[in-house]
Amino acid sequence: MEAYRRSSKRYRALRASMGEPDPVRLRYREALREWVRQAVQSHWAASEPPSRLEAFVRSNAPEPDRTRLQALALQELRNLNEGNIAWYGLRPSEFEAWRINQAQR
Repeated sequence: MEAYRRSSKRYRALRASMGEPDPVRLRYREALREWVRQAVQSHWAASEPPSRLEAFVRSNAPEPDRTRLQALALQELRNLNEGNIAWYGLRPSEFEAWRINQAQR
């Protein structure tokens, strides 16, 4: 019983430190994945031209969520690394080509 209490206390502390999940990120996670995949495969810059990003946001979210979705899309692209490319369905060679292209800009 004591082990259960300790485990429960640790779980509550961990849960409190993590905070609540972002509802916009959860609602549009598949659209974000697709946008990042398309951005990398098309060699778009991490500072994506507003027209492409705005078109993505307009086609995927109602007005109240658009500003947050746009910020999330750019954040996802900027935080892309070798450790998370599988989540986006990207091959290492695609990521490496995109990364090299970013460095040359």
